[in-house]
Amino acid sequence: MKTAVAGYPRIGTLRELKFALEKYFRKEISADELTQTAKELRKTHWLIQKEAGIDYITSNDFSYYDIVLDTAFLLNIIPERYKELEVSELDKYLAMARGYQGENGDVKALAMKKWFNTNYHYIVPEVEDSTQIRLTGNKLWAEYAEAKELGIYVVPMPFMIDGKDYLEEINLTQEEFYQKLTEGAEISTSMPSPGSVTDLWDELLKEYDEVVYIPMSSGLSSSCQTAIMLAEDYDGKVAVVNNQRISVTMRQSVLDAIELAEVGKSAAEIRTILEEQKMESSIYIMLNTLTYLKRGGRITPAAAALGTLLKIKPVLQLQGEKLDAFSKARTAKQARSIMLTALAKDLDERFHDKNAEHTYLEIAHTCNEEDAKELGAVLKEQYPGADITMAPLSLSIACHIGPGSFAVACSSKLKELE
Repeated sequence: MKTAVAGYPRIGTLRELKFALEKYFRKEISADELTQTAKELRKTHWLIQKEAGIDYITSNDFSYYDIVLDTAFLLNIIPERYKELEVSELDKYLAMARGYQGENGDVKALAMKKWFNTNYHYIVPEVEDSTQIRLTGNKLWAEYAEAKELGIYVVPMPFMIDGKDYLEEINLTQEEFYQKLTEGAEISTSMPSPGSVTDLWDELLKEYDEVVYIPMSSGLSSSCQTAIMLAEDYDGKVAVVNNQRISVTMRQSVLDAIELAEVGKSAAEIRTILEEQKMESSIYIMLNTLTYLKRGGRITPAAAALGTLLKIKPVLQLQGEKLDAFSKARTAKQARSIMLTALAKDLDERFHDKNAEHTYLEIAHTCNEEDAKELGAVLKEQYPGADITMAPLSLSIACHIGPGSFAVACSSKLKELE
């Protein structure tokens, strides 16, 4: 069976597109900054789908305002009053969407119409007698090429649940995993088979000269060391990165690797740069329950019972190759405060970037999107200029800590890319 989605929500986890558009309308950012935000969102959304194991990933599902308007603009269905404005193509498009009042003219927006009985409204194209319907834009091909250039491939994480083999997001969705976990299924993880890794490398090397492979932190899985040994047979064509990352910080390493490749760095150079930065990140995770630590033998049943009785919510820290106890709280709100204080201290004392202007901030969760979004809103308020992303924690972590957890993370931006 092959999987696909008709389109991916474009606004961003923390409504980044909405805020960027509003800033552009207020002339607080330039057109280049707006288009860069859009490009980063598309990259993020394609990567999420790739990581989820979607076989056919759509492009051209992004829009600054409305897909019907995009189609009209692509086919030159642009009324003369907008063409006469003598503004950029972007501003002409936005004038059709919301009107324009400025030094180049004064026009109202095109009409909107409700899509049947839904709450979705679309821009109604306006065809004039003089309109020549023809292809005038390149959005379709530009976004397809943009997606193809990412070159991201994922080796899914294997699981065994009640004696049956599963692959994360291939034949095991997030929803199915958490259902089985909460029902008490016996779950164990293993590293990807050597064959699945080398098969992917072999396939990629038919199209590319080199491969950069970023596995889970060597401190948490033996898959990294296995990959390093496998790469010895590839004459330097495969660079395995051991930069001690996992989940959202590992995702950022993948994005960094893509950008480093785009500026001409070799696979070996990318590995060196990423490994030199391996200690420039932290993850703080709040556990909602001690049940799964007990189930995995990481704490004794007596300690789990006492912690549950006292309503203790541990806060763990993942830094480098170590996952350690960091603090404990009685409520999720208190845990969030502890994590935000730790993050602020890292930014100030470790990264020397108090306002997170040169640091990526990341939020992750285990089946707890509501709390994660609240945490994101707090981060956005505290660090208004920061780049903030949100994603589920990988299931390989979730099986050990259980549902209801959330995490905050930070990763230094690479000086080579600033």
